[in-house]
Amino acid sequence: MAFARSIMTRSDVRETINLHREVIDRVTPYQAMVVLDSLLAEGYPVGEVKDAVGKILNMFHRGLSSYQWSAPGGDHLLYFLMLENREAETRIFNLRELTKKFFRADVKDNDQLRSEMFEAVSSLEPYELHYIKKENILFPYIEKTFPSYGCLKVMWSFHDDFRQCLRNLREMLSKPDPARDRLNTELGRLFFTVLPVIFREEHIVFPV
Repeated sequence: MAFARSIMTRSDVRETINLHREVIDRVTPYQAMVVLDSLLAEGYPVGEVKDAVGKILNMFHRGLSSYQWSAPGGDHLLYFLMLENREAETRIFNLRELTKKFFRADVKDNDQLRSEMFEAVSSLEPYELHYIKKENILFPYIEKTFPSYGCLKVMWSFHDDFRQCLRNLREMLSKPDPARDRLNTELGRLFFTVLPVIFREEHIVFPV
């Protein structure tokens, strides 16, 4: 908790990390969820915790990545949610490759690439059903079984970011000459929403 609070107060975290390195490197999914819940219980607004969650969980990356849990088989909701994540990753990586080509291409090639990017963004729309399943099936279950679950509000907020990104990108890519700086920013926002949420699902929420 001391480390997480230092992130929230924007103080120098290096000393805190060094003091708690052994604990940080062995953090479990349950402990990571408790840390985020505790920050919210202490009165930090959801928006501030959301802004800091990436830094906090990046420091927990070693412990969370090495944590062993028994992923369920093919008759379980989580199994299908993880399959959906693999497909989402494939579609995100396809969009990322098109994005690289678009920003490197000659102007004469941009219209074709823009059209392909529009289709790639549109291909992600069904992935919203993944979030709807979490919100309507998984989250209520966690609320009944986990002693504190405020951090679900943070994850739900990232779901809403995904929805907004898709709306913004479809609007921009439907135009013949989208503003490149804004387009680049919105694409980056999409990439840094979907992929980190997948990691947090499969290394925190699903194991818990």
